[in-house]
Order: sequence, then C-alpha cells, then structure tokens
Amino acid sequence: MKQASVKIERLDEFLGRARKLARLADAGKPIPESFVISFEDPADTSCSRS
Repeated sequence: MKQASVKIERLDEFLGRARKLARLADAGKPIPESFVISFEDPADTSCSRS
C-alpha cells in the first residue's frame, strides 16, 4: 500500500464506492488496493488529529 486517504463524504458517496467495489468483485475483476478513512461529519475528524 502506497497511500492512505482521509476524506469527508456523505453516506451516499461512501455507499457508492462500496457498490462499485462489489460490482468489480461480482464480475471477478481485480479490486484496486486502497485505504480510505472517511467521516460524514467534519467534527468527527478532530479525534484523528491528536
């Protein structure tokens, strides 16, 4: 793994990423390596900064 992503995204965006990966898996295609930490509420990111 080369890079991690931390982002703020809505629930529908998070689920959209999950659906895309599920479709790749269902089709037997390779799933790209990724590491994403996502928050729906920007206030929740304060716990990750300490």
